[in-house]
Amino acid sequence: MIIKAQNELAPTCCTNNTTKTKTLKNYGDLLTVDDLSNFLGISKQTVYKEIKAGKFGTPFKFGRVYKIPKAYIQQRYLDRC
Repeated sequence: MIIKAQNELAPTCCTNNTTKTKTLKNYGDLLTVDDLSNFLGISKQTVYKEIKAGKFGTPFKFGRVYKIPKAYIQQRYLDRC
């Protein structure tokens, strides 16, 4: 995990934007906690903590499953690198 100056989470591969975009294209329009954990290189527990802290905006919740829009992740993390 890479920590930005403002304590923001960022993908571990923050050097080549095209590589990350191709990786994110493998996911659907809504990412699960497992998807985010794999993409950002952090634990699922950390993803849940970040959801609770509001770092991923307002995710959808279907029963017990959180879904985070891919567009939000692209805007929040990929455009920064």
